Amino acid sequence: MRRANITSAVDSPLINKAQEKFEGPQIELLTKAYTLSKEKGIGTVCLQFKAAELLLDHGADADTIAAAMIAQTLWVGRTRKVEIRKSLGNTVANILDGLKLSRFACTASGPHRREDIHVVLESLSKTPRKALLMIAFRFIELENSLQSNPADSRPLAQETLDLFVPIANRLSLGGLRRRLEDLCFNILEPAEYESLKLRLAPMQAEDDSCLKLLMRGVRRLLGKWGLQAELGARIKSLYGIRQKMVRTGKSLSEIIDRLGMRIIVSSVPECYTALGLLHTHFKPLALTRTDPPLPIRMSPPELQSF
Repeated sequence: MRRANITSAVDSPLINKAQEKFEGPQIELLTKAYTLSKEKGIGTVCLQFKAAELLLDHGADADTIAAAMIAQTLWVGRTRKVEIRKSLGNTVANILDGLKLSRFACTASGPHRREDIHVVLESLSKTPRKALLMIAFRFIELENSLQSNPADSRPLAQETLDLFVPIANRLSLGGLRRRLEDLCFNILEPAEYESLKLRLAPMQAEDDSCLKLLMRGVRRLLGKWGLQAELGARIKSLYGIRQKMVRTGKSLSEIIDRLGMRIIVSSVPECYTALGLLHTHFKPLALTRTDPPLPIRMSPPELQSF
């Protein structure tokens, strides 16, 4: 009943989407953040709600999403930190403490440039939530600039590759990192981006199908042997493919790690058991110095057999 009352209080696609991942106190917090932002005159298509949805899609917790929802009201002076603390709690207020939205000094040098970089690194060391929030707002800012004037955003895109992408990688935000990489690639080298995208398009349907089949087969294999595991998968970004082609001199068809899978089990013995099962049912490829570790390949008929 409590959740139904919360749902009826706010008519928002973002809150409705959040209910698929959160419940109870978390939904109440997000509803409060959304309502407070609307009361302060923030539109539903503004930067902060786009950032909040991005964070929701990438598995951020409710406090970080709530901080995204209310951030712009603080930055433009429509609310104060004390009001945020009172309405949304200490955690949300602390995430926003000392955080501001601004274009970093991409073309600056000396103390100004070093100060900007220090802000990001200090945010990461003290609370990863701050770094995550900054990454989300940077992504939306770049996405908007791609639609308006990508030429002007080239310094911003380069700085994102140099600074924000490594931070996203350090926070294990693989999906968001790959999206950032491709967005920056599109801004910095649009012709090469489109060319590689067209060349890769015929392979993508096969890659998607193969990855789904692989996930299903591996999950069934591990379950057959009583192994409880968390499976994750990724398709290499266009930027990642292009960088590997440049680094290794290989052609697109020779990039063998376009697909990747991560298997997480609860103990070291289970890890070796899972590895042994994979080596039994998959055919290892010969490694070169530039290949990723433990590459394996299995054809669809072989996958369907176990």
